[in-house]
Amino acid sequence: LKPPPRSPPSPSPPLASRLPSLMPPLAAAASRGAGAADAPRGAEKEAEEEGEEREEGEEAMPPRPRKTCEAKQDICFFAHGMGGTARDWDLWVEILAERLPTWKFKPLDTLSYGCGFMKFGVDALASLAASEIFCFIQEEQGKYPSKKLTLHFVGHSMGGLIMRGALSHLVRMLEADLPEFGHYLSLSTPHLGIRSSWLVPLHAWRNLCCFTGLLTRQLVQLSLADCDGDARLPYLVALGDAKGSHMQALKACRVRTCVSLVSGDSLIPMASGLMEPDLAVAGPGLLASTRWRFEQRSGIDASARFEASLRGTWHRDLAGCAAADRKPPGATQRLLGALTQLVAQLALGMWALLVAALALIRGREVRSPEYEDMAKTDNFRDSSSVWRNSWDGSSRFPAKLASDLDTVHWQRIAVNMHHRPLPLNKHVFLIGKKSEQFAAEHAMSRQCIESLAEILAD
Repeated sequence: LKPPPRSPPSPSPPLASRLPSLMPPLAAAASRGAGAADAPRGAEKEAEEEGEEREEGEEAMPPRPRKTCEAKQDICFFAHGMGGTARDWDLWVEILAERLPTWKFKPLDTLSYGCGFMKFGVDALASLAASEIFCFIQEEQGKYPSKKLTLHFVGHSMGGLIMRGALSHLVRMLEADLPEFGHYLSLSTPHLGIRSSWLVPLHAWRNLCCFTGLLTRQLVQLSLADCDGDARLPYLVALGDAKGSHMQALKACRVRTCVSLVSGDSLIPMASGLMEPDLAVAGPGLLASTRWRFEQRSGIDASARFEASLRGTWHRDLAGCAAADRKPPGATQRLLGALTQLVAQLALGMWALLVAALALIRGREVRSPEYEDMAKTDNFRDSSSVWRNSWDGSSRFPAKLASDLDTVHWQRIAVNMHHRPLPLNKHVFLIGKKSEQFAAEHAMSRQCIESLAEILAD
């Protein structure tokens, strides 16, 4: 059987014959596209006509200003103390870089030589620091002219005085382009000098620094035995003068904080570091356990981040450590403690007898020649410039210096620290200088600095 034959498919009409039927839909689509494209043009034309009518009738409304976010940059400068280098701030920079990642940190490099023992005076070092800070600010303003800078200053030991002296130089050098001053933080800084009563053996050796004037101005300035030009004032007294340019520049700082150790720092007593000559805080005993804590705080707002951090978990660990330290000592510890106190009392008594004998022989109080010159001037004749001692005799200073420094608000923090039996170098505890610390000391320093970093974060 054969399948039936298929009929061939009908041929499609040629394209030319189909064009008339396709033209109307294409024309309609083209007209719709042209209308959509001409809509903005029509809107622009109407806006132009309205603008012309507004110009003929009333004044055009000014354009609404755009809200712009002004860029800000915080820069923190660090000044080390006598015999230090910029590397002393490695731990601080490490902790702050993690806590404040948007900030810039600049330990000063030009102070290393001048801060050597018996090198440059504090006034010369302040000028060097101001020049380095000024150059860094100029460089930052050249790179980012639209950024608003906020400057923070941290100084350890003599570096705290250097920073205070540099502030007035910066105000004069920057003038109209002066950035905002944020925090000023001093760590174990001798704001009241390093002199002490001759009756305190652990501190009286520093009084000999006033006799080094022929070699350097550094130690005589720190011991308040120099004279500042025609004013006949020691440099530290001029630095703290309530009406002087130095204090006016310090007042420009938004926050001022001083931190010092309670005891054990043979270079800087707590009375000078905190500018609190009447503050009495008991230090740890020789055989106390290895620990640290914030012993006393004043002038700090309760809502500050620093105070909030002390209420955190890690501070409860410190409280537990302090509670463990209050356990009654054993018989051996009590015996050694009693012997230590007896030896200290005997040494103090012998020293007092020696000084009393010298005073009787000479017929007057032991004073440096520079002090005699200052006592004859008008600036030291009034009652406000009488020299006085702190409650424990560890610091001796003009009363005018303490009263002038107290004219501005200070946040004061006393730190109690002990490493049994003796620390390697207690003076560097607040900067965590690892090369001069035992492992336990450095670990405690890190904890302390992590908490103090919250002060700059406020």
